[in-house]
Amino acid sequence: MAGQWIKRLFSPPKTTNEEDARTGLILHAATSWGIPVLLIFIGIHTASGESLLSKTHVYMGFLILAFVFSRLAIHRGHFRPTARVLIFLAWAGLTYLAWTSHESWESQIIGYLTITLASGLLLGTAEAFFYLLVSILAVWGISYFEAASSKGLEGVRDAYASALNLTLDFSLAWLVLFFIIKILRRSLSAGDSEIRRRAQTEALLQQQARYLNALHETTLGIINRLELRPLLESILARACELVDTQHALIELVVPDGSALRLELGLGIPAPYEGHLTCKDEDITGRVWATGETQFVSDYSRWEHRDPKIPSQIRAVIGLPLRNGEEIIGVLALLCEKNGRRFDPEQVSLLERFASLVSLAIQNARLYEEARRELTERQLTQNALRENEEKFRKIFHSSPVAICITTLEEGCLLEANYAYWDLMELDPETALGRTTVDLGLWNTLEERSAFVEKLKRTGTLYNPEDSFRSKNGEWKHMISFYELIHIGEEEHVLSMFYDTTAQRQTMDALKESESRNRILLEAVPDMILELTPDGLIKDMIPPKG
Repeated sequence: MAGQWIKRLFSPPKTTNEEDARTGLILHAATSWGIPVLLIFIGIHTASGESLLSKTHVYMGFLILAFVFSRLAIHRGHFRPTARVLIFLAWAGLTYLAWTSHESWESQIIGYLTITLASGLLLGTAEAFFYLLVSILAVWGISYFEAASSKGLEGVRDAYASALNLTLDFSLAWLVLFFIIKILRRSLSAGDSEIRRRAQTEALLQQQARYLNALHETTLGIINRLELRPLLESILARACELVDTQHALIELVVPDGSALRLELGLGIPAPYEGHLTCKDEDITGRVWATGETQFVSDYSRWEHRDPKIPSQIRAVIGLPLRNGEEIIGVLALLCEKNGRRFDPEQVSLLERFASLVSLAIQNARLYEEARRELTERQLTQNALRENEEKFRKIFHSSPVAICITTLEEGCLLEANYAYWDLMELDPETALGRTTVDLGLWNTLEERSAFVEKLKRTGTLYNPEDSFRSKNGEWKHMISFYELIHIGEEEHVLSMFYDTTAQRQTMDALKESESRNRILLEAVPDMILELTPDGLIKDMIPPKG
C-alpha cells in the first residue's frame, strides 16, 4: 500500500490543459531531482563537520518538505499556485540566509537569478519583473542595515557602493536571463503549437484513414455482399465506426412509394424495425421530403421528435440515399454524448459514404430481383418441361392418330404411334417428307384446295373421311384439321379417328337385321313383339 502511494506520488501529473501540463512537467522534474539533490547536499555538509541543525540545513529540510507537499498539490491539479508557493518559499529562504549569514553576495545573487529564471519559465514575464524588483529591494534593504550597523562613513559608502554594483550586475544578468526566458517560452510555445498541430494532423489523418477504410469496405460490400440484409448490417457497422456511436438505422422507401420502412436498426432503433415513416415526419421523413442532409443537435428537445424514441438521444444526422434523382432511403446516425457535433469534414465523408451505400443497396436489389426472376423462370421452365412431358405422353399414347405438318409444303414434322399404324408408314423414312410424296393426297391440286379452305375457316371437320391403304383396302375415319402457329410459322394439326371397324360392324348388323326381317316376313302367322308391360312394340301381320 505504501509502495503504491509513493509510486503514485512520484509519477508524472496528468492534465488536458497544455499550459498546466508544461508547468506540471517542470515542477515534476524539479521536485523529483530536487529532493535527492538536497538530501545529498545535507549529507555532504554534515559529513564535513557542519551541524545538522545549521540554518542552511534547516532551510534545505524545509525545502524538501515543501517539495513533497508540492507533489501532492500538483497531483490534485494545483499547478500554478504550487509554482508560486515554491518560488516564494525559495526566495524568502534565500533572503533570510542572506540577512543572517553576512557572507558574500555572489551565491545569493545566483540564487535570485535562478528564482527569477524559474518564475519566468513557470509563471510568466510579470512574475519575473516582480522577483527582480523584490530582489533589488532585498539587496538594498540588507545593505541599509549593514550600513547602519557599520562604524564610520567609509563603511557606509562601501555598503551602498556594493549594493549599487550588485543592483547593476543583477539587473544586467536579469536582462540577459529575461530575453533567454522569453526566447525559451516562445520556443516552448512554438513547440507546443507544432506538437498540437501535428497531433491534430495525425488525428485527422487517422480519421480520414478510418473513413477511407470504411469506404473501401463498403465498395467491397458492393461486390461481395449481394444479399440485402447482410449488406445493411455491414453498412450500419461501418457507419457507427465512422462517428464513434452504437446507434444507427436504415429506412428504405416501400415499393408503392407511400412511406419509409425501417429495414434495420442498431442500438436504440433496433426494436422499431418495420416502423413506417411518412414524408416530413421525424428527421428521416424530412430528409426524404427535402432530399438533403439534416442535423439535429439535441434530439431530446427537438419539437418534431418522435415521442416513442428514448430521450437520451442527442445529436442526430440523416443522410439521403439516392438512385439518380430518386430518394430510395435514409441513413441516420444517433449519438448519446452531450455536446456532440458533426463537423463539415465528417459530413462530407458521410455523404460520400451514403453515395456508396446507395450503389450497394441498388446492386443488392438488382441481384435479388434477378435471382427472383431466375427462380421464377426456372419454375416456369420446369412447369413447361412437365407439361411438355405430359403432352408428349398423351400425344404418343392417344388412340387418335395425330400428326403435325407444315401448312404450305405439307412436310410431316411429328406424329404419334396411332398415326403410323393407321397410315402404315415408317417414321424413320416418313418424317421430313411431304404428304403428297407419301401418297396421302391424290394430287397436289387437291391439297392446295384443302390449304386454301383451311386458311379461310381455321378448322375443318369431316366425319365421313376415307382413304385407300397400301393393300388396297378402304379405311374410314373421322378427320379434324386445325391451323396452329409454332413460332412464327403456320402448321396444320391433323387428327384422325379410325372408324373402319365400327363401320364394318354397323354394316354387318344392318345386313343381319335385314335377313332376319325377311325371314320373319315369310312366316304366315302374326308375330308380335311385346314390352315387359304388355305393350306392342312391333308387329308382323299374318300373310294371306
